[in-house]
Amino acid sequence: MDTLSVAVLLFALATAALWRALIHLKSRAQRFEESKKAAWVSLQCGSADLPSWIQNEERLSAFLFGAQRLALRKGVPHRKILETLATEHVFGQLIRFAGALEHRKATFAEQQLAVAETVAERFNYEERMRVASKIFFSGCSTDQKERQEI
Repeated sequence: MDTLSVAVLLFALATAALWRALIHLKSRAQRFEESKKAAWVSLQCGSADLPSWIQNEERLSAFLFGAQRLALRKGVPHRKILETLATEHVFGQLIRFAGALEHRKATFAEQQLAVAETVAERFNYEERMRVASKIFFSGCSTDQKERQEI
């Protein structure tokens, strides 16, 4: 075999391997999204359990550190992450969400990622509502001043 034939063969094998890896990653991402949806349903129905690692202080600390780091990467300010995790109801909901994901065979890292995404979604929602309320209520203060003048 000459050099060109070997190069073409290697290119074909590399392309096939990349194509297969891409299919695997898409499938895994789809399963992860489906697991998150099912975990939220379990949580809403009240059937989500705590994760197996919840009483292991070292594992819990590692979980929270990883989730915080991922949320920071998603643009959530550290102060907002701490506020979210300090809210007892939200903290319990996030931990039960991780437990529901664990029940669906999600890895520890996937549980951290899902919790971080949830924190980021919550932050983004609050920011959108804050901006929308500023816009909405900015017109109200002008109306009130005009009414007072009349």
